[in-house]
Amino acid sequence: MHDGLVDQVRWLVDEQAPQDPDVAASHLDVLIAAHGRADVAAALAVVAPVEIAGLVREGR
Repeated sequence: MHDGLVDQVRWLVDEQAPQDPDVAASHLDVLIAAHGRADVAAALAVVAPVEIAGLVREGR
């Protein structure tokens, strides 16, 4: 995982997802294809740890 990936994920979470979740989901798919699921998951954990913890508790 690299800082550029974290920045892209942060932009998705903070800027794109609230405005257009479908576009954000598509961009997330592209990031996963380019960087792998593990690296994108790690970047998400850096950017949105509270949100991820809530999803894990809810069993999603």
